[in-house]
Amino acid sequence: MPLVVLCTIVAGLGLAWLSNFFDSDEILKRLAARSFAPLLTQDYGTQGQARIAVVTIDDGDLDEYGLTWPVPLDFHQRLIGRIAAHQPRAVFLDVVFLDDRPQPQVERLREAVCAAAANGVPFYYATYQRVDLSSNVELMLSTARTPTGERCAQPVRAPVEVDRLDQHQWVYPLNPASGPAAHDRARRAPSVALTLHCLHDPQNCPRDTSEPMALLWPTAAAASNLEIMVRPRMDGKGYDPICRGEWHWSEAVPFNGLARRVWHWVWAQEYQKPAPLCPYNQVVPASAFKGIGFTAEELDHALRERFVLIGVDLIAINDHVLSPVHGRLPGVHAHAVALDNLITLNGRYMGGGGFEWPWDGWTWTGWQKATLFSLASLCLVAGALVPYKCWQRGRLKAARTAHAASRKSAPFQSWERFADLARRHAGTRGKALRWLVLGALLVWLLAYLCSAAGGPGRLLILLPLTLALWMLLSGQPVFGRHDVHRLALGLRVTEVLVYALVTLAIVCLGFGVFRQGPLVVVEYVGLTALAGVLGWGETVARHAHAFWRALSDGDPVEAWNRHAAEEADKRIDP
Repeated sequence: MPLVVLCTIVAGLGLAWLSNFFDSDEILKRLAARSFAPLLTQDYGTQGQARIAVVTIDDGDLDEYGLTWPVPLDFHQRLIGRIAAHQPRAVFLDVVFLDDRPQPQVERLREAVCAAAANGVPFYYATYQRVDLSSNVELMLSTARTPTGERCAQPVRAPVEVDRLDQHQWVYPLNPASGPAAHDRARRAPSVALTLHCLHDPQNCPRDTSEPMALLWPTAAAASNLEIMVRPRMDGKGYDPICRGEWHWSEAVPFNGLARRVWHWVWAQEYQKPAPLCPYNQVVPASAFKGIGFTAEELDHALRERFVLIGVDLIAINDHVLSPVHGRLPGVHAHAVALDNLITLNGRYMGGGGFEWPWDGWTWTGWQKATLFSLASLCLVAGALVPYKCWQRGRLKAARTAHAASRKSAPFQSWERFADLARRHAGTRGKALRWLVLGALLVWLLAYLCSAAGGPGRLLILLPLTLALWMLLSGQPVFGRHDVHRLALGLRVTEVLVYALVTLAIVCLGFGVFRQGPLVVVEYVGLTALAGVLGWGETVARHAHAFWRALSDGDPVEAWNRHAAEEADKRIDP
């Protein structure tokens, strides 16, 4: 057994490395993570939510101000001035100015930015930091100074790393990689989230940011989002919310969409797909500064002493991200959630790296956290499931052997005994058929009475359908009296429980000890259900043992051929 455990770990490490090259496996992993990820945030704190606000500019806001995109710089100047009046902790503008603007507007924007900085409100702006893309607006922002000589604005990079397989925002690079050297400036600015967090909370600034951060998208949206994110009804009477504020744990159950459809079918209701979740961080539309949706007191409470991130949510501007939990969101929410993760987790962010060997060529690079977690989880899987599978096979083999021996020890004594058993069997089949027809009539009668009383009559039909489906999947009677059948059913139930316990242990190990993100945790949770890995480990161990024995034989080739013949006999007649 120790050899089987060792070979299982080695096979699992090889599979973890190879999975990076199989897109089909990676896609399945992401599908599972989209259902599983919200469970990791059920105990997520609210420290970041209480310190972050997202100001959005959408098409409705532009209609209120009578503007079209791109808006004049005067709009940004007035918006920054009104936000700075509420004394936020800092302001970040997620708009890159690529075109030159009229010089008077540029000067007024400089005055607003420097006035905010002089009043203790730091201002940050997004930039590509490329000389060929710099405009007179960026030039002004990079050179503007307060009367005391301090910089009025700080440039930060706003990277959005889209996943190449499902286009969702799973990770957030804290220190974006530099572009072509010819277009790089001498000093590269870090990301938005890292800059805001470290400059305003240096004690909890992460020291090592080489590993990308796995984003945790919390589900408990700010209470005001459900009230302000609405659309008018078709009849013009009132508004309907465009998102929902709660996430239910049942959404993490596999095939939960099918279960919801079955539930609506039982109650004879029309199925409607659930609305997406509202954004986690508090949203303040730009129209709120005209008194729409927020009172003066509510607006001051939403902005004072908070990090305010300004972004756009326009149809004509492709500045959006796909959250694995919330769906399509304005791109500024990726920076808000990343900053929220750093604040709530006190800088100890979740890792978003993959499995990597601890060497590069002949150079030892050290163990990554994701690699150590993969090794620990594989040891847990092999150490728990390999002994259980061996014990399970032993129990089933002993039961089948005992059953076969009992049948051989009581042969038919005469033709009369065989005929008597045949007559009894025919009577049993008749009784079973009568009971089956009677049960079907009873179920139909109960369903009719339940439906007549206003209840879900279709619910009773699910019971026989479920039992029939279980019989087809398990290959045995649900209430069978065969000893081997009962043992096999009990072992399958026990196997599910063992897998569940190992899965829970891996989740706690990856999320609580190694601090890995949803994609990494889901990858190794899948190993508990991947019976092929266990089979590969046992197969490799059996062949390795036979190979070692063949080397010590007088004729190694003949010994290996005998082993191959025995393996073929097992496959033909197990």
